[in-house]
Amino acid sequence: MSSVNIQNTNLSSICDFLVSLYVDLTPSYGCLKESPQVEPDRCYTSTNLLGEYVLRNLCKNTALADKVKVFLNAYPTDFYDYTQILLLKPFTLPFTTIEHVLVNTVNNIKIYHVKRTSTELTDYYEYANLLALKSVLHIFNGDFNQARYELDRLSALFNGYGFKDKSYQALGKYETYKLALAIIPNKSLGISDRVSLYTNTLNRVSPVTSLYTVDPSGNLVGEGDLNVETASLIAIALYSTIPQDIIPKPLITTPILERGLRIELISVVQYVVNVMVMVLLVLVILRFLFKLKLW
Repeated sequence: MSSVNIQNTNLSSICDFLVSLYVDLTPSYGCLKESPQVEPDRCYTSTNLLGEYVLRNLCKNTALADKVKVFLNAYPTDFYDYTQILLLKPFTLPFTTIEHVLVNTVNNIKIYHVKRTSTELTDYYEYANLLALKSVLHIFNGDFNQARYELDRLSALFNGYGFKDKSYQALGKYETYKLALAIIPNKSLGISDRVSLYTNTLNRVSPVTSLYTVDPSGNLVGEGDLNVETASLIAIALYSTIPQDIIPKPLITTPILERGLRIELISVVQYVVNVMVMVLLVLVILRFLFKLKLW
């Protein structure tokens, strides 16, 4: 039986929670139901991608991760929501709105893909998650100055309790996953004060749920249940190497390659320097020979 939430953000609690959401769809594979109460009959390929990573790499639950992997292979898609950048799957800008598309129903479990629409999100900077993810994309592309710029905008939305962004204005509640997302690029860039601030805030949410409010005493009170997306992002933010993995080595990449051929910039620079040295050496020899009238 699935627990509704967890009491703290330790990794074992997150792993147990994810395991509790697993459901077999066929004898060979299954998926992680999004949440125990709000969405108990839905599996999203987008959040199962995150959950599979956490199960395999952090929980070390290879058997279950393999089953989720087979599920993902059975329902392939070219877009796993913007969080796919965390698993080194870049997306193109500008941001657009997304929609959830039902692709199948198996044993009363509805399977959904996330699809991009053609409607541009011109106000992306009013959403904490999109600012964090755009910063991650800039880090992935090696543009650290632009990444820091987006993180400064993200910081401006933080009020000491959470991110009071456009979603907060609509919900009247804070979203826990946005704290986790904010931690990741700040870790990548080594902005330790913000990492500590967001981590401490995340650890104040009790119980750990997808939404939370602030009581009169300033306590961060979790409401409702926890979902796969939030649990997975917390695990990634606090326990994974993803903040380091998204930082590119000094390299040159072609835009059509995601993780294919990469030429290390250092090697290119060394090659250019060596060529220049050789050219200068030849010019010096030629000049010397010319002076001796041997050329």
